[in-house]
Amino acid sequence: MRPRLPLSTVLSPALRNPLAPIRNALQILKQPALDQATSEQAREMAERQVHHLTRLVDDLLDVERIMHGKIALRAG
Repeated sequence: MRPRLPLSTVLSPALRNPLAPIRNALQILKQPALDQATSEQAREMAERQVHHLTRLVDDLLDVERIMHGKIALRAG
């Protein structure tokens, strides 16, 4: 049986991955004389990644609640 890795070790890449596109979108949006289409693409990319990151954090909070018995799963 393999030793269990800390949760932060397992989840760090999943939480970090959406941050790179968000950071890139912000750098693009800082460019002077940015055309509307590029600006819109950068904004949409950042919004998608923020949505993804929000779902990950919500899922982590649900796991935390389950592990501490605050909510229970029912097989249906």
